[in-house]
Amino acid sequence: MFPLINLGLTQPELDALRWQGFIASQPRNGTTVYYLRFRLGRVQRSKYLGRDEKRIRAIRESLQQWQLPRRTDDQLRRLVGEGLERIREHQRRLTPLLATHGYRFDGRAIRQVRGSAPPTGANP
Repeated sequence: MFPLINLGLTQPELDALRWQGFIASQPRNGTTVYYLRFRLGRVQRSKYLGRDEKRIRAIRESLQQWQLPRRTDDQLRRLVGEGLERIREHQRRLTPLLATHGYRFDGRAIRQVRGSAPPTGANP
Protein backbone atom coordinates (compact mmCIF):
# COMPACT_ATOMS: atom_id res chain seq x y z
CA MET A 1 0.00 0.00 0.00
CA PHE A 2 2.86 2.40 0.71
CA PRO A 3 3.86 2.89 -2.93
CA LEU A 4 0.26 3.90 -3.65
CA ILE A 5 0.22 6.44 -0.82
CA ASN A 6 3.41 8.02 -2.18
CA LEU A 7 1.70 8.81 -5.49
CA GLY A 8 -0.17 11.78 -4.04
CA LEU A 9 -3.62 10.35 -4.70
CA THR A 10 -6.62 11.73 -2.83
CA GLN A 11 -8.79 9.49 -0.67
CA PRO A 12 -11.59 9.37 -3.29
CA GLU A 13 -8.98 8.34 -5.90
CA LEU A 14 -7.64 5.59 -3.62
CA ASP A 15 -11.21 4.38 -3.00
CA ALA A 16 -11.89 4.26 -6.75
CA LEU A 17 -8.59 2.48 -7.31
CA ARG A 18 -9.58 -0.27 -4.87
CA TRP A 19 -12.35 -1.37 -7.24
CA GLN A 20 -10.71 -0.87 -10.61
CA GLY A 21 -7.56 0.47 -12.20
CA PHE A 22 -4.42 -0.78 -13.89
CA ILE A 23 -0.91 0.14 -14.92
CA ALA A 24 -0.59 0.95 -18.62
CA SER A 25 2.65 1.13 -20.58
CA GLN A 26 3.34 3.31 -23.58
CA PRO A 27 6.43 3.41 -25.80
CA ARG A 28 7.98 6.85 -25.95
CA ASN A 29 11.25 7.88 -27.62
CA GLY A 30 12.69 4.37 -27.62
CA THR A 31 11.79 3.65 -23.99
CA THR A 32 8.65 2.67 -22.08
CA VAL A 33 6.77 4.97 -19.72
CA TYR A 34 4.06 3.85 -17.30
CA TYR A 35 0.77 5.35 -16.21
CA LEU A 36 -1.74 4.42 -13.55
CA ARG A 37 -5.20 4.52 -15.14
CA PHE A 38 -8.53 4.37 -13.33
CA ARG A 39 -11.98 5.95 -13.34
CA LEU A 40 -13.29 8.39 -10.77
CA GLY A 41 -16.99 8.61 -11.44
CA ARG A 42 -17.30 8.65 -15.22
CA VAL A 43 -13.98 10.38 -15.82
CA GLN A 44 -10.85 8.41 -16.63
CA ARG A 45 -7.85 9.54 -14.58
CA SER A 46 -4.24 8.98 -15.53
CA LYS A 47 -1.24 9.37 -13.23
CA TYR A 48 2.27 9.36 -14.70
CA LEU A 49 4.44 6.81 -12.91
CA GLY A 50 7.72 7.15 -14.78
CA ARG A 51 10.16 4.67 -16.28
CA ASP A 52 11.77 3.00 -13.26
CA GLU A 53 10.99 -0.73 -13.58
CA LYS A 54 11.72 -1.43 -9.90
CA ARG A 55 9.30 1.31 -8.78
CA ILE A 56 6.65 0.12 -11.25
CA ARG A 57 6.98 -3.46 -9.95
CA ALA A 58 6.46 -2.24 -6.35
CA ILE A 59 3.44 -0.15 -7.36
CA ARG A 60 1.97 -3.08 -9.32
CA GLU A 61 2.34 -5.42 -6.31
CA SER A 62 0.83 -2.78 -4.03
CA LEU A 63 -2.07 -2.31 -6.45
CA GLN A 64 -2.73 -6.06 -6.55
CA GLN A 65 -2.89 -6.17 -2.74
CA TRP A 66 -5.10 -3.07 -2.65
CA GLN A 67 -7.54 -4.64 -5.14
CA LEU A 68 -7.48 -8.13 -3.56
CA PRO A 69 -10.86 -7.78 -1.77
CA ARG A 70 -12.55 -6.87 -5.06
CA ARG A 71 -10.89 -9.70 -6.95
CA THR A 72 -11.84 -12.17 -4.22
CA ASP A 73 -15.42 -10.87 -4.33
CA ASP A 74 -15.51 -11.24 -8.13
CA GLN A 75 -14.22 -14.80 -7.89
CA LEU A 76 -16.76 -15.69 -5.21
CA ARG A 77 -19.63 -14.24 -7.28
CA ARG A 78 -18.47 -16.22 -10.33
CA LEU A 79 -18.29 -19.47 -8.36
CA VAL A 80 -21.73 -18.92 -6.80
CA GLY A 81 -23.15 -18.26 -10.27
CA GLU A 82 -21.60 -21.48 -11.59
CA GLY A 83 -23.01 -23.43 -8.64
CA LEU A 84 -26.50 -22.02 -9.16
CA GLU A 85 -26.35 -22.87 -12.86
CA ARG A 86 -25.42 -26.46 -11.98
CA ILE A 87 -28.36 -26.67 -9.60
CA ARG A 88 -30.71 -25.37 -12.31
CA GLU A 89 -29.34 -27.88 -14.82
CA HIS A 90 -29.80 -30.79 -12.39
CA GLN A 91 -33.33 -29.65 -11.63
CA ARG A 92 -34.13 -29.53 -15.37
CA ARG A 93 -32.81 -33.06 -15.77
CA LEU A 94 -34.60 -34.44 -12.68
CA THR A 95 -38.01 -32.82 -13.24
CA PRO A 96 -39.33 -35.42 -15.74
CA LEU A 97 -38.12 -38.32 -13.59
CA LEU A 98 -39.73 -36.88 -10.45
CA ALA A 99 -42.99 -36.24 -12.33
CA THR A 100 -43.27 -39.92 -13.29
CA HIS A 101 -43.21 -40.78 -9.58
CA GLY A 102 -45.66 -38.08 -8.45
CA TYR A 103 -43.15 -35.51 -7.23
CA ARG A 104 -42.14 -31.99 -8.26
CA PHE A 105 -39.71 -29.26 -7.33
CA ASP A 106 -40.96 -26.50 -5.05
CA GLY A 107 -38.01 -24.15 -5.26
CA ARG A 108 -35.15 -26.47 -4.40
CA ALA A 109 -37.25 -28.80 -2.24
CA ILE A 110 -38.84 -31.94 -3.65
CA ARG A 111 -42.55 -32.20 -2.85
CA GLN A 112 -45.22 -34.76 -3.58
CA VAL A 113 -47.85 -33.56 -6.01
CA ARG A 114 -51.25 -33.15 -4.28
CA GLY A 115 -53.72 -35.85 -5.06
CA SER A 116 -51.11 -38.25 -6.34
CA ALA A 117 -50.73 -41.52 -4.55
CA PRO A 118 -47.25 -42.65 -3.59
CA PRO A 119 -45.79 -45.25 -5.93
CA THR A 120 -46.92 -48.80 -5.19
CA GLY A 121 -44.62 -50.70 -2.94
CA ALA A 122 -43.29 -47.53 -1.31
CA ASN A 123 -43.21 -47.18 2.45
CA PRO A 124 -45.75 -44.62 3.77
